[in-house]
Amino acid sequence: IYKHLFFDLDHTLWDFETNAKETLNDLFLNNQLHEKGIDSFDNFYSHYSFHNPKVCGLNQKKDVYKFCLTYCCNIKAALLNL
Repeated sequence: IYKHLFFDLDHTLWDFETNAKETLNDLFLNNQLHEKGIDSFDNFYSHYSFHNPKVCGLNQKKDVYKFCLTYCCNIKAALLNL
């Protein structure tokens, strides 16, 4: 049982966007995506920022599995072929 529940409405406890961007930059560099045809981190992050809210919305509707089967698998296949 939880004794406390915190709501972070103003990002004072956790700044998701900043942490996500830093983590994705690490992934971009560690996986050398610039050598696999993704021209820049800014472009990579721009695509992430555009699609992530849509995926989160689908997840809330429990449609994310359908989405992943059609879209995410195609992205994975494309990245593997780079």
